[in-house]
Amino acid sequence: MQHKNVPGILAALPRIAPALLATCLACLCISCSGYAGAENGTKAAKDAAPKPSRQEEARQALAKAAASEAPASEEITGMFIPFGPGADAMTAKAFALAKGREHTRIIILAGTDDPAASLAVFPEAAPEKTADGASGPGGQSELKDINRPAVTIDHAGIAALQKALPAPRPAKPQKGQKAEDIPLVVPLAGPSANVLELPAMRSVLPFAAEAFPECPILPLALNRSTTPKQWEALAKALKPLAQPGKKQKTLVIYVGNASSGLDMDAAREHDQQTMRVLAAGTPKLVEKMSEPGHVDSLACLYVLISLQRDPLKSVATVLDNVSVYGKQIESLPPPVKREKKADVPTPAAETAPLAKDAKAPQSAEAPRISQATRPLPGEDAPAAPKLTPPLTPAAEKNAASAAPRNASSPPNPNPEGAASPVLDADGSAAANTPATVETNQILAVYAKGHLPVTAGAARYFAGGDFLAGRNMKTLFANPTRRELMISRILERTGGHPLIVNFEGVLMDPDESDPLSRSKAKLPEGGMRLWMPKEDTLEIMAELNIIAVSIANNHTYDFGAKAYARNQEELEEAGFPAAGQGEFRELPHFILAAATDCDNSKSPYAPILTKEDLAPLTEASPKFKKPVFATVHCGNEYKYKPNDRVREVAKMMEEAGAEVFIGHHPHMTGPYEATLSAFQFWSLGNFVFDQLRSETDGALLEIVFFDPGTYWIMQHPAENMFRNFHKK
Repeated sequence: MQHKNVPGILAALPRIAPALLATCLACLCISCSGYAGAENGTKAAKDAAPKPSRQEEARQALAKAAASEAPASEEITGMFIPFGPGADAMTAKAFALAKGREHTRIIILAGTDDPAASLAVFPEAAPEKTADGASGPGGQSELKDINRPAVTIDHAGIAALQKALPAPRPAKPQKGQKAEDIPLVVPLAGPSANVLELPAMRSVLPFAAEAFPECPILPLALNRSTTPKQWEALAKALKPLAQPGKKQKTLVIYVGNASSGLDMDAAREHDQQTMRVLAAGTPKLVEKMSEPGHVDSLACLYVLISLQRDPLKSVATVLDNVSVYGKQIESLPPPVKREKKADVPTPAAETAPLAKDAKAPQSAEAPRISQATRPLPGEDAPAAPKLTPPLTPAAEKNAASAAPRNASSPPNPNPEGAASPVLDADGSAAANTPATVETNQILAVYAKGHLPVTAGAARYFAGGDFLAGRNMKTLFANPTRRELMISRILERTGGHPLIVNFEGVLMDPDESDPLSRSKAKLPEGGMRLWMPKEDTLEIMAELNIIAVSIANNHTYDFGAKAYARNQEELEEAGFPAAGQGEFRELPHFILAAATDCDNSKSPYAPILTKEDLAPLTEASPKFKKPVFATVHCGNEYKYKPNDRVREVAKMMEEAGAEVFIGHHPHMTGPYEATLSAFQFWSLGNFVFDQLRSETDGALLEIVFFDPGTYWIMQHPAENMFRNFHKK
């Protein structure tokens, strides 16, 4: 039914429509303006929120780092830390490790182009009283700038440094005098108002003030136009300030970045060279480096290494390496945890020789570890991991091809030698900096011994001589001893992939008198080493051995046919086995093998020639992975390498190897590093049945970082056979 007023309403619509439309539009405008006002108010409130000060940013970063990094077990005496984008987390990690120890002085080194002094510049002495609250010499500089914290300047240290440096002399070159020997015409050090304004200083000072609020700081900016003789003079002058003692604990910090202005491959190689210099601890090697190709201040690096070498007597541990090109290699999957077998009694150190069915006493103590043994990085007494079977050669090749170490480098707008990226005062990239900053970062700390490295894409271990036969066969035949030994090794390696020198030949134990079957000649007093095939392969799998060298003086103990069969059986079981002059490709590196001795001559004579290494020499330029050479050479029971060992190391380097891993002396040797190679002269025994007092072993821990660079540490290891078997 139609409403009686409808015709009247319809007739009035033309007159009231404009008013209705205007009212609706007004309401809409009010609503929109209210929404916009609320949104603008929120944005304004957000913009009005104060930016955290650098001190607060440092405090937050330190708190986050402290949650995952406990203070180091040893005193941190030095740091090489980066600055700039993303550097706060690395800086916080270093300071978190250093906290918990008292320091009486912190020396901070940074590079500069300040012309105020020839070598170093330091902060000017503050006036006795200023309007902004700064106090006199030795007091705190309390500036209102939120990006610079209050710090105590070590003016007493500055005065001592000035007194220790040689006075300037007129520059009057003598006949035949070299340029670097010309006397200086300006002071070696002087004051400057710009030291604390350097980006590197403004990046690190908040962390130093937060971690060590009462510790006086001696900031030094070292000029990039200086010479090695000037670096040496400054290091000598700083030595008394760094001398450790009951009343003096000094922390020396170099704040600087690694390779700059390079393409990806060149940056990786330069960072690797820098790590070798840090490992060597030899200041002279710094003179062979480039600036900024390796680091942004060679002077700072030289002084840092000099003071850590003497008087602090500390060694470096590289904790991380970050590339502006991002992750360039694949990570290895973590080792699978190994189920512990049923509780077995721990045998006493002085039990009788083992028989196959021998049982260990129920209340015996665990074998003691040598006091010289340093725990390896990782958890304290971790559960022994369960191991996956080693990769087959085909699987190794597939895994190797998946690691994009040979990826093509992205275009680089800055060629080598270009100026370092421009950074704002807080260390962040300035507005005129290219989108991709070609500056890599290295984080390293110094202590009396190596510290755990928790970063890294992959981790490997390398051991020395491995023998599962002879007396080791008897030991492994006892289930209790076998389980304890394997667990002890896995505690040290964490179940990570392991490389060893396989010293002997696989044999089937039920073969009749395997020693008499061989027609191979041995020198008078020589011996033949063999290992029971089934048990040995099982033990190797449990230890996660992934590859071996069979280039040594015992691989031909049973002749050429036995050698060939031994290599074939190892590789069929999934253990790549490299012989004389051969190499095998692993996921992150190439394993090359060589021996300089065999058992065919008496007395032993060197046998390795450059011709033996021809396959490696021809192939190494094609590799996009580093070559690690495991080499059997040297004199038995001698600690230091002889001239022949150094000659062999040079041959391996010329063939393309950048890591030399030695064995044969049956005892641990020293290690060295050059700009182009790591040299570990002897790892001694890994698993070997020798009881001589001088015999021992070492493990190499090899950590690969995301850019494809690696850091290697040599850890002492106990003589397993001595600790698990009575003389």
